[in-house]
Amino acid sequence: MEKNNDSQQMDNSRRKFIQQSAMLSTGIMLAGTSQLFTENKKINTMDKNILSKGYAARDNSGKISPWSFERRAVGENDILIDIKFCGICHSDIHQMKGDWGEQQYPQVPGHEIAGVVTGVVKMLQNLKLATMQVLAAW
Repeated sequence: MEKNNDSQQMDNSRRKFIQQSAMLSTGIMLAGTSQLFTENKKINTMDKNILSKGYAARDNSGKISPWSFERRAVGENDILIDIKFCGICHSDIHQMKGDWGEQQYPQVPGHEIAGVVTGVVKMLQNLKLATMQVLAAW
């Protein structure tokens, strides 16, 4: 069965995206992260909204662009994570393109992160921040 031209272009676009993502991830890994997880910068914004930056999809085109936004203040059951790396997988792509239904925009794709805990609730304040590294996926 022969694929139509649109389907072939979509396959080539996905292949190119996956290749570029893999190359970027490999470059970051090869650059070394020994100092990355030893930073101990305390952030004194536990009771204030947090200015943040990310790459957001603003419509269902699948394109992302830089976006500045505010996160809510850290709550009493939260931790603050300085995200160093974030992966984007196929589910993020489907989500931002609206393949699974109508979406709200802008949205920042990515749910697999690596980072450093920079702020904790009172219950955890005896732990040393530099020793708390996070690798999470949800």
